[in-house]
Amino acid sequence: MKKFILLGCSILVCTGIHAQLWYEAGIRAGANVSTQFTSGADSNVETNWKTGVHIGIFGSLFYTEKIAGQLEFLYSQKGSVWSDPTYTGEEVVSYIDVPLTVRFQAFDLLNIHAGPQFSFFTRALRISDDGAAYSVSEYYDEVDVGLLVGAELNLPIKLNIAVRYIEGLMVSSDSRYYPDPWKNRVVQLSLSYAIWGE
Repeated sequence: MKKFILLGCSILVCTGIHAQLWYEAGIRAGANVSTQFTSGADSNVETNWKTGVHIGIFGSLFYTEKIAGQLEFLYSQKGSVWSDPTYTGEEVVSYIDVPLTVRFQAFDLLNIHAGPQFSFFTRALRISDDGAAYSVSEYYDEVDVGLLVGAELNLPIKLNIAVRYIEGLMVSSDSRYYPDPWKNRVVQLSLSYAIWGE
C-alpha cells in the first residue's frame, strides 16, 4: 500500500513542478450502492445491489484553472446481497480505497474526473437473513483495482456533490473459495467539503 501512496503523491507533485499550483483538501463521505459480478458459469448464484458507506479525505492539486490531479483515501463498504439454492444473505466487504484521478473543470460549477482506483482489503462479513454474522475474510484477495469515472457539482460554499461509477478490473475473490472470478461494481453518491486551500 505504501508504494501506491508514494506513487500517487509523486505523480501529483512531479507533473506540476513547473506549473503555477494551488490546492485544496478536505473530507469526503457518502453512500455506496454496490454489487458483485462474474463472467463464470455459476448460474446458481444471483447477486443484487446493497448499500454501504464511504468516508475519508481528499487532496487536489490544480495545474491550471481547468485541470487538477486528485488523490483520496476512503474507507469503503462494498459487497452484494446474494442467494443460491441453499442460502440467502449479504456480504459486506470493506476496503481502503485510493482513487487517483484527473479532474477536468468542464464548466464553472461542474467537473468530470476519471482514473484508477486501488483498493486494499480490510475485512469481509457474511450476514444471513436471521442476522447471524461471521467472517469470510479469507475468501477475498488483498488488493483490487478498478476504473473510476464521475461528475461533480461544485457549489460556491466549498461543498461538492459527486456521482461516481467504479468498475472492478481485477478479480477480487480467492479462487480457493469462489471458483468463479468475482469482481466489484459500485455507484457512489458523495459529498465533499474543502477545509484547506489556496
